[in-house]
Amino acid sequence: MIRIVGVIGEEVQLAQVVAAVMTDKDPILRVEITSIGGDVETGVAIYEYLKNYKERPVHTYAVEECMSIASVIFLAGSRRFAGCPIMIHLPMVDPSEGGSYNTDDLAILTAFLEGVNDRMLKIYKEETGADEKTLKLLMRETSYLSPLEAVTLGFAHETTAPRALAFFQKNNLKLTDM
Repeated sequence: MIRIVGVIGEEVQLAQVVAAVMTDKDPILRVEITSIGGDVETGVAIYEYLKNYKERPVHTYAVEECMSIASVIFLAGSRRFAGCPIMIHLPMVDPSEGGSYNTDDLAILTAFLEGVNDRMLKIYKEETGADEKTLKLLMRETSYLSPLEAVTLGFAHETTAPRALAFFQKNNLKLTDM
């Protein structure tokens, strides 16, 4: 079993994932993801590595949190199991990375973010089969998809999250008790 836990690009690197895959001997490569996201380039590299891994089936599991670029990594699975909400949003930059920006800098940054957005949108569309308009709206709104919504929209194949159920049992109601 491979565990992707932590911030992508900081606590989780492509080389670590590759090394873990090479030492895993199970017939199905089970990848558990608990991440708030992180660096897009690292996340896409991990997604592409797992997506193109053909030695055995890759099953991905969203365990405790699967947010941002971690949602893209999750989509690498040939079978995907949602056990927590899947969060998707528009890509952004970390304002703490510092510096002052003039209009030229902002234009370059905007073009960069639009390219990243297009790349993520393409992956979401290809992997889920959801229509582009819906995906754009979900990304713009910063959406937390419940495990059941993730299945409905094609992000996951199954849910592993427990569901709360409530039923009204008509036979427990007696008119004489009113």
